[in-house]
Amino acid sequence: MLKLLTEPSGTDPKKVAWVLNNVVHSFNAHFPEYDVETLAVLFRKATGEKMDESVKTKLKAYRALLMTPQPFEHWHVFEKVVSALIDGYVDTTKVNPPNEVEFVLSCYVIDRDAEKHFSNEVKRYVKALWYQHFGYKVMHPIVKKVFGERSNETRRQILSRFNEYVAKRPMQFPEPKDEIEAQAQRLYRLQLLLEVFINKGELPIEVIVHG
Repeated sequence: MLKLLTEPSGTDPKKVAWVLNNVVHSFNAHFPEYDVETLAVLFRKATGEKMDESVKTKLKAYRALLMTPQPFEHWHVFEKVVSALIDGYVDTTKVNPPNEVEFVLSCYVIDRDAEKHFSNEVKRYVKALWYQHFGYKVMHPIVKKVFGERSNETRRQILSRFNEYVAKRPMQFPEPKDEIEAQAQRLYRLQLLLEVFINKGELPIEVIVHG
């Protein structure tokens, strides 16, 4: 289990934090109350191992969600947090939006663990990211649960087809006959990855990085 703290991974940050707390509890230290750099020092004292930089970045993103308001108020902070939350990789020197897999998994973590409301600034960013950058016409249900979305006929048709996929669980897809079908298939592929992440607590890092 220590490798979750010494190697990059696509592991749920909550699971990573649990492992860390089990290691540093003898120092009466605890995540998220203690900052990550302090906990990394204590981890090294306890194990002789160095915490991987990507793990530090992931835990810092997770701590920001749990302990600070900035990710919920400012789009540029939200972007960096979501980009780092699952795999620990983020370029802080430029605008660098997360890919759709990172974003959907992060919405799941936010819905599960954070009890804060988003500003209109962040909501506008999310809409631009989802509809324009990713090219979706309707939100995945976990994204809609976190950010909300108004319904229309096209969205209802896509979600109806998506729900058919979820019910039937196909492993192969027909060639999309129209945009409704293509959008439903994209949502379903995200759903399959989300379910693996929920059930196993991780996804292969290459799946996350390459979207």
